[in-house]
Amino acid sequence: MKMKKYGNALPSMEFLPICIEVLGPMDPNTLKFLKAICKMISVRSGGSRELFFATNHISCLLQRLNIINKHDAMVLLLQAAFLPRLVYFLRTSPLLDVSILNSFDDHLRDAFQSIFNIKLDQKNWLQGTLPICVGGLGLGSAAELAPSAFLASAAATVALQDLMLPGDVIYVDNFRLQVYDMWRATNGDVVALENPSQKHWIAPCLNRSVDRWLQLNGSAFDKARIMAAGIPVIKEPMGLIEEGAFRPDGYTITPWAQGRSLAWDVTIPHTMADRYIGYTSVEAGTAALKASDFKNEKYVSLNNLSKIFQPICIETFGPTDKHTSLFINELTRKIVNITGDPNEGNYLKQTLSLLLQKFNSFCILDGAARYLTVRDQGHR
Repeated sequence: MKMKKYGNALPSMEFLPICIEVLGPMDPNTLKFLKAICKMISVRSGGSRELFFATNHISCLLQRLNIINKHDAMVLLLQAAFLPRLVYFLRTSPLLDVSILNSFDDHLRDAFQSIFNIKLDQKNWLQGTLPICVGGLGLGSAAELAPSAFLASAAATVALQDLMLPGDVIYVDNFRLQVYDMWRATNGDVVALENPSQKHWIAPCLNRSVDRWLQLNGSAFDKARIMAAGIPVIKEPMGLIEEGAFRPDGYTITPWAQGRSLAWDVTIPHTMADRYIGYTSVEAGTAALKASDFKNEKYVSLNNLSKIFQPICIETFGPTDKHTSLFINELTRKIVNITGDPNEGNYLKQTLSLLLQKFNSFCILDGAARYLTVRDQGHR
């Protein structure tokens, strides 16, 4: 019908009707045309569906994600539009051309910078591609993920391939061996070819990226801060408490203990304050204990199945309550496990002590300055 209607309309052009039934079947000419289109796409993308996806889908996302809330755009980019499709493509479409994978990463970087209207240098972008558990944003890198994803998928499907292929013929997956040799040349012979765990394949690549990130942070202070930042946090998060405008000082993005995130709030009660002097004159540390009880009542809704609330109370003279001491010890243990330095506990407590003395001196000097000003005015 379409051929009769349009076949002779343009003698200088070839007319091809594309007919697809609602249930899926299509005529042979339509099927042939779609195969030709797919071949053209493959050629234009250098034999890679990942690059074709990047240049078209990411560009389309930019136009749509830029008009919505930035947080929502970040969630959609990571959880719906990018990472799930990336993992699927890389597990099913092996690719050895690193330049194409780097081009894919460049498209993601441009998309992220456009959405949030920022400019990321190499160090910041490398941090963004790291998982959240090591202080990154979880954006991922196609160039780092591709060989590991393919090798894990290939190892996991070996048994199924053996069932599908004839048993009287020995098949050698030369391409898989080629990818494995390339992976070992970069990461070493640390994972067996038969290992189906993508987590195990990615771990050496992740460690190498973290080491490179540490090298880009040249100072010893930056390296120590990064290594200690094993759990990413949000400062003064909004929306944790449904009623009221209370906001704790911080909140961990990843679980702290028992599958629950940690929220905390810091207070420094004055040991000699009028409201506490009656208690502190009898027993040391009671001001911190009273402040801790007040914080627990204030943020009682943060102690539930998904969150743990921890008040951190240190008096101006130094004493802390029992729960604060236990928390500092637990934090010290986590830092030591990451850095491997057994003196980290002493460093942390010394830092807290120095900060306390520093701000106590500020308070004393400020009070003395006000007293001298008032006295001078009285003598005039």
